[in-house]
Amino acid sequence: MRFTVLKRNHNIYYTLYFQVLSMFIYAILANYNNYQSLFNLGNIKLFLENNYPIVFIWIVLIIQTYRVKKSSLYLYVLFEALIIFLILKFFVIRFNILTVMIWTLLCFIIHYFYLLLSFELKSAYFNPIYDEETDYQDKIKVKIPVTILASNVAYNGYLTNWDQTSCFIRLDNPLPKVSTDLMLSILFKEKNFQNNGKLVTITKNRKGVGIKFYRDYNDINNWYNLYSIIVDYGYLPSLVCN
Repeated sequence: MRFTVLKRNHNIYYTLYFQVLSMFIYAILANYNNYQSLFNLGNIKLFLENNYPIVFIWIVLIIQTYRVKKSSLYLYVLFEALIIFLILKFFVIRFNILTVMIWTLLCFIIHYFYLLLSFELKSAYFNPIYDEETDYQDKIKVKIPVTILASNVAYNGYLTNWDQTSCFIRLDNPLPKVSTDLMLSILFKEKNFQNNGKLVTITKNRKGVGIKFYRDYNDINNWYNLYSIIVDYGYLPSLVCN
């Protein structure tokens, strides 16, 4: 399903920074291995000519990560695997303890950002888990009603996906252009839970919205308390749309 990303989490930006840093480190080491300085226009041009395949993958990776596409995770694995292999070649050809230390540290950091990107892409606000083309009401099995309060207007819908910090909602009517800061009211087992959140994603027809919840320590009837109750009941997002 196509949707627009309105707000990107800091995890996305951190991953983008690291992807840029990875390419920069590789460029530095590649020129260092050839006894050249990267800070030279001629050497930069030569580096790009000699490494255009990995540079192309890197550019596509940056774009797909910024757009928060699922393919970015596979591109990340491909790109970073190439970086590890190419740097490994440097100290196999000409052993250098500094290169070994950088390579070892880079391997650990690459794995950390892989987990970070994977976690972000699995967040509920990026995964509606229902097909916009099918009849949503016929597919739903467990109805958890939600009301979004935006600009003093209520918009009703149902949860389609959720996790500990976010959710995705299918609205009965399209959501107009409103502030990204919203109030959500969720009715579960005849009890009302409320939590402030921010609008992260919205589908093309504006009937599907992904919400990231703010942490509210002052109200026990918030999303985080509701989430633990939903888990205790054994309600999983897979039960909602099949």
